[in-house]
Amino acid sequence: MSDTDDSAQTSPRPFAWDRLPEELQLELLFNLDYYELKEVQAVSKNFREFVKSKQFDKPLFREAPRPGLLTKRMRIELHPLLDGVDFFSSSQTSACYRTMNYESNAFEYAAVKEYATSPACSRMSFRFNHRDFEDVDDPGILAVKSGITVKDVLDFLIAFWEKEIQAGWSRDWLYEKVWWNGFCPPKLASKTKEPTVLLKSCPYDS
Repeated sequence: MSDTDDSAQTSPRPFAWDRLPEELQLELLFNLDYYELKEVQAVSKNFREFVKSKQFDKPLFREAPRPGLLTKRMRIELHPLLDGVDFFSSSQTSACYRTMNYESNAFEYAAVKEYATSPACSRMSFRFNHRDFEDVDDPGILAVKSGITVKDVLDFLIAFWEKEIQAGWSRDWLYEKVWWNGFCPPKLASKTKEPTVLLKSCPYDS
C-alpha cells in the first residue's frame, strides 16, 4: 500500500456536530458571545435554525420586555453595536460606527432592529460625563412601550447632540468637554416609579 493510502487511513474523521447530544450543543453555543453567535448562524442552514430558537433570544437581544423582567440585581447587557457609535460625528441618516480599522453606517446593519439591552427595557435614561461645565443637559428619558431598540437609542442620542451642535457648540468643543469612552454597563436607575435602565458614558481613563 502506498504512503498516500496509509495517510488516508490514519487521518482523523471530521467533527460531526449532529452526533453531539443537544444538551452539549447548547452548552457549547451558550459560551459564545454575540458576534460569535452571529457568525455561527452563517455556517449552515442547520446552525441558523438552531440559533433562531427562543433559547438564544437573550444573548442575541431578541427578548421582548415584559412586566417584572427587570430587577435591581439582574445583570443587564448593552447591545455591542451601541458602544462603537460616534454620536458627535453622526446624523439622522448616518450613524458613524467605528471599529479599529473600519468605519460604516450603523443604520445599515440589521442589528439596529434588535433590542438595545438584554433583557429589553421600555424606559431608558442617559448620563454623560461633562468636564467642569453645566451648559449641556442630559438627554432625558427615552420611552418605547414595545421595547427600546438599537435604532431608538441611535435616533434619540443623535437628535440630542445635533440639537446641541445647532445651538452653537462645535463638534471639537464637545469632544474636548464631554468625556466619551463608550458606555458603562447599564443598570436600573434608582428612585424611579417605573423600571428605567440608566446608560452612563465612561470617561476616557476608565
